Amino acid sequence: LSLESYQRAYPTMVCIQMLAELEEVIEYKIVPERRPIIREMWWQRLQGCQRAVEDWQRVLQLRSLVLTPQDDQRTWLKYASLCRKSGRLQLAHKTLVTILGSDPCDNLDTPLPVRHPQATFAFTKQLWAMTGDRMQEKALKHLQNFVRRTLQPKCVILSQEASKDENYKEEEKECNQLLARCYLKLGQWQETLQGVNENSIPAILQYYAAATEHDNSWYKAWHAWAVMNFETCLFF
Repeated sequence: LSLESYQRAYPTMVCIQMLAELEEVIEYKIVPERRPIIREMWWQRLQGCQRAVEDWQRVLQLRSLVLTPQDDQRTWLKYASLCRKSGRLQLAHKTLVTILGSDPCDNLDTPLPVRHPQATFAFTKQLWAMTGDRMQEKALKHLQNFVRRTLQPKCVILSQEASKDENYKEEEKECNQLLARCYLKLGQWQETLQGVNENSIPAILQYYAAATEHDNSWYKAWHAWAVMNFETCLFF
């Protein structure tokens, strides 16, 4: 099959991978000390798969024999993102609801669940992708509230703890990286909804600048900030 074409061979390779992982599932259950290594190996292996919803779904269903979506959030959030970008909004929504433990769409007038911050951020992007009843404005509002009430205070506390105990440094870094990504989205969404004008420019620039401050090695944040400065010069 590989001699005929890559596409002909690929489905068979996915099946082989699943059979190999079935053996690893058994190992995961009976050798607890191997679990962190297996989880990281599964994550790295999935990065080499095609971005096909059906293939990821099959692999993740197999892994769910030993890992719940809450236990393996990084992978399932990536899967939800893949579903959303592929136009499979219902599947993305279902995945995020499973992680969050409830469906925020039942009452969008209340704050989003914040127990799993990465999933909360992912759900705001899900709201933005949905159609109907000014959903993008609601997504922006929920993300603003999430950043102001939950994520920003959490990062401040972790920064204080990290100054006393180095064990908190990795957690502080992850929090700031997530906060940077939230600020970038806030800037992009504000720009989409309000355009570039005298009223919107200060807030958009502030969001992009905050993204660079919380993750100063992130290219996307610096690029967005630079482009917005350029757009501002053109406007004036």
